[in-house]
Amino acid sequence: MNHQQPETIVVSCPLCSSMEHRVLFEARDRLMNVPGTFTVVACSNCGCQFTNPRPSERSLLRYYPTEYAPYSTKPPNARTGWKAVLSRLFHAYMYPIDVVDPLQVPGQRLLEVGCAAGAYLHTQKKYGLELFGIEYGEEPARYAREALGLNVIHGELVDGHYADEFFDGAVAWMVLEHINNPRGFLRELHRVLKPGAVFTFSIPNSACWESRVFKSDWYALDVPRHLTHFSRNSMARMLEQEGFRVDHVWYQRNLDTLVASVGLRCESIWGSSALTQWFVHFSDHTSPLVRFVLRPMFQPVAYIVSWLHQSSCLTVVAHRA
Repeated sequence: MNHQQPETIVVSCPLCSSMEHRVLFEARDRLMNVPGTFTVVACSNCGCQFTNPRPSERSLLRYYPTEYAPYSTKPPNARTGWKAVLSRLFHAYMYPIDVVDPLQVPGQRLLEVGCAAGAYLHTQKKYGLELFGIEYGEEPARYAREALGLNVIHGELVDGHYADEFFDGAVAWMVLEHINNPRGFLRELHRVLKPGAVFTFSIPNSACWESRVFKSDWYALDVPRHLTHFSRNSMARMLEQEGFRVDHVWYQRNLDTLVASVGLRCESIWGSSALTQWFVHFSDHTSPLVRFVLRPMFQPVAYIVSWLHQSSCLTVVAHRA
């Protein structure tokens, strides 16, 4: 692996195009541990936060290795007996709101941007939707096509060459922060969506208290893969600029990133250990203790954090005006 600082480029603010900014802090890749140091800045004009300089498109590819978690093609372990019952109760408690219900009408065309290996699209087959996916990673896109039989294109949204007003809805789960030109993406999405079509997506919330406290140790920062660090306000302004209207913002009820951020902060102070890694990978643990005791136990606090609009991640429901 090349251990030198990657080739970088200086960019303007993704929201207002200003070149003036102030430095917030420096950070490195904490999850994949690919070498390189990156600066997170805030625009002096509008306050939008972004990574600048950032890796060139060619250099950025090395920060998405095959072991990058969203690209995983490993099927989840099947649960039977009491574990299956507990799992159903867990999901009923942890995920009480399905924000994509408005899209679940047979005959509609649904697009997922950044569909990875197709896990979410595969779950939507039962609703009778005509499904389409776009994925920048070549291997996960191939898996989605060949193993799951999904209509997935490798590339960016413009590579789909879709007709005007083609889709009834679109989703993007933790994707917009990865996109090099989010305004250009929203402009193209506006073109391919029908008037009134729903666009539902999730993003990390850079305005949350967790981000302010942990800074470069914030788990959801994830530089340099995350290029734009959205807040609710900056995301709403960008949507409005490109012809969308926000219907609802849901502050996710989950403390997994907080536990992981504690792990990264401890790692920064005392170095990596089995304990810090346990914290960092808390959301990936499949043991009954974590899934059915610890995570549900945190939920009352997660609800309070959500009520205070301080969740580390947002789900936004918007429509194409």
